[in-house]
Order: sequence, then structure tokens, then C-alpha cells
Amino acid sequence: MEFGEEAFAPAIEAPGKEGGSSGAPASGEEPAGAEDSPEESVPEPDFGFLRPVFHPYFPEWQTVYARPSSAARSGTNIFKVALTGWRAPAAGIWRRLAVPPDVSLDWLAGAILDAFEFDSDHLYDFQYRDQRGRRRVYNHPYSEEGPWTPEIAVGETELAVKDAMRFTFDYGDNWQFDVRLERIEDGVCRLKNPKVIESAGKAPEQYPQYEE
Repeated sequence: MEFGEEAFAPAIEAPGKEGGSSGAPASGEEPAGAEDSPEESVPEPDFGFLRPVFHPYFPEWQTVYARPSSAARSGTNIFKVALTGWRAPAAGIWRRLAVPPDVSLDWLAGAILDAFEFDSDHLYDFQYRDQRGRRRVYNHPYSEEGPWTPEIAVGETELAVKDAMRFTFDYGDNWQFDVRLERIEDGVCRLKNPKVIESAGKAPEQYPQYEE
């Protein structure tokens, strides 16, 4: 699953919420596309619930196959993280990360920012579609509305190989990254933290307008 271009402040401490690896937003900072709220969680009908209705017209419909399990996957997740969007000065700026399946999306965000030598002093979010096609949004831990990135592990995202998440950082400058799951290595992951294993292109300056 791919995201097209169209799909796709100094920190202060937010009151009433603690935790997270990144700083809090400047006053009044809001996510881009905040009007697109994620779907509310509602009970799903049993898989194959329409079979009794359609069976008189389609008698060959005999078997209902169960939906694949959404249990957290194991093995090292290999992501290619590419700078995209209008903030990308040129194509070909990317980092390949090896990521343990049990680290949270908040840890992954910090690893991406470190890989591109960015300060983690702004809000961010991850957006993607799960295996049912539902839009998922996980927000910075200092955001007012959840769900929040420390609440979900990388291995619980239900991403299939070649699927991607859109990582948006700093809603003022609107840095966007394509975070694509390239493969999942077999075996037990020995890593404790995400690790950059390959890179291409020099990362742009985060605040070029402030330089002399």
C-alpha cells in the first residue's frame, strides 16, 4: 500500500500528561489535517455474517474463511525511511533501519529523527491503513487526543511487507517521511533499539533559516 503526495517552536511541557521521548508543542500548534479524525472503534460483525443472506442466491458459497490473526509479529523489521513531500530538497534521501518488533512507535519516531539528525522538539504522527483498510493515526504522547504512539508496538501495526506509514513531524514545517516495511527477518530479534544499517543522501538542515 502506498501513499500518494495528496494522501499524504520551541517545546513547552504539556499539562496533565507525562512520558514520551519528544518535547511538547508550542502553544496553538495543531496537526496538519486535524479535521480528519480516525474512525471510532465500533464492534465489528462476525466474519462471514452475510453468508446466510446470500447463500440462497449463491449456493456455492459453502466455506467462510477466518480473518488472519492480528497478533504481533516477531523478527527484526527492516524499514526504509525516505524524506518526501515539498520539504524534500531532492530525491534519494533515505535511511534503512532495523527495528525490534516490540519497541513502540514513539521509539521508532525518535530513531527516525536521530537518523536524519533532527531535534525531537515538535509534535508528530504516524498514519497508515491496516489490513482491513481502516485509517489508523497514532499521535505524539503530548498530543491532546489519542491514541498515542507509546501505546502500540511496531509489531502490532498489522503492516504487510511493502506497506508504508506516513510519518509527519513538526506541523509548522511539515516534514514528511515514507516509512516502508521492506521485509521481516526470520528468527529472534537480538536488537534492543532501532539501528541505522544503511543510508543515502545528506539530510537537510532542520532550521536553515536560522543560520548565519
